[in-house]
Amino acid sequence: MNPVGKSDICILHEYVQHTERTQPKYVFQELENVSKPYCATVFINEMEYGKGYGSSKKEAKTEAGMC
Repeated sequence: MNPVGKSDICILHEYVQHTERTQPKYVFQELENVSKPYCATVFINEMEYGKGYGSSKKEAKTEAGMC
Protein backbone atom coordinates (compact mmCIF):
# COMPACT_ATOMS: atom_id res chain seq x y z
CA MET A 1 0.00 0.00 0.00
CA ASN A 2 1.52 3.29 -1.13
CA PRO A 3 -0.14 6.36 0.46
CA VAL A 4 1.63 8.93 -1.74
CA GLY A 5 -0.88 11.14 -3.54
CA LYS A 6 -3.93 9.43 -2.01
CA SER A 7 -6.68 10.95 0.10
CA ASP A 8 -7.28 9.87 3.68
CA ILE A 9 -10.52 8.17 2.60
CA CYS A 10 -8.70 6.21 -0.11
CA ILE A 11 -6.01 5.09 2.33
CA LEU A 12 -8.66 4.00 4.86
CA HIS A 13 -10.57 2.01 2.22
CA GLU A 14 -7.44 0.28 0.95
CA TYR A 15 -6.25 -0.56 4.46
CA VAL A 16 -9.62 -1.97 5.56
CA GLN A 17 -10.00 -3.97 2.34
CA HIS A 18 -6.51 -5.41 2.73
CA THR A 19 -6.63 -6.23 6.47
CA GLU A 20 -10.31 -6.87 7.17
CA ARG A 21 -11.55 -7.98 3.75
CA THR A 22 -14.54 -5.67 4.05
CA GLN A 23 -15.64 -2.12 3.18
CA PRO A 24 -16.10 0.76 5.62
CA LYS A 25 -19.77 1.72 5.96
CA TYR A 26 -20.83 5.37 6.25
CA VAL A 27 -24.06 6.47 7.92
CA PHE A 28 -25.17 10.07 7.37
CA GLN A 29 -27.40 12.24 9.55
CA GLU A 30 -28.79 15.70 8.91
CA LEU A 31 -28.49 18.00 11.91
CA GLU A 32 -30.09 21.32 12.75
CA ASN A 33 -26.68 23.00 13.04
CA VAL A 34 -26.56 25.76 10.43
CA SER A 35 -22.78 25.81 9.92
CA LYS A 36 -22.25 22.02 9.84
CA PRO A 37 -25.60 20.37 9.06
CA TYR A 38 -24.21 16.92 8.19
CA CYS A 39 -22.77 14.19 10.38
CA ALA A 40 -21.08 11.08 9.01
CA THR A 41 -20.22 8.04 11.10
CA VAL A 42 -17.91 5.39 9.67
CA PHE A 43 -18.23 1.78 10.80
CA ILE A 44 -15.72 -1.02 10.24
CA ASN A 45 -17.02 -4.51 11.00
CA GLU A 46 -20.06 -3.03 12.77
CA MET A 47 -17.85 -1.01 15.15
CA GLU A 48 -17.84 2.79 15.12
CA TYR A 49 -14.47 4.01 13.88
CA GLY A 50 -14.98 7.75 13.57
CA LYS A 51 -17.44 10.59 13.34
CA GLY A 52 -17.19 13.81 11.35
CA TYR A 53 -19.21 16.95 10.79
CA GLY A 54 -19.32 19.24 7.78
CA SER A 55 -21.21 21.66 5.59
CA SER A 56 -21.62 18.86 3.01
CA LYS A 57 -21.86 15.08 3.16
CA LYS A 58 -18.47 14.84 1.43
CA GLU A 59 -16.83 17.08 4.03
CA ALA A 60 -18.40 15.10 6.89
CA LYS A 61 -17.29 11.79 5.32
CA THR A 62 -13.72 13.06 4.91
CA GLU A 63 -13.58 14.22 8.52
CA ALA A 64 -14.98 10.90 9.77
CA GLY A 65 -12.37 8.95 7.82
CA MET A 66 -9.51 10.97 9.33
CA CYS A 67 -10.26 9.99 12.94
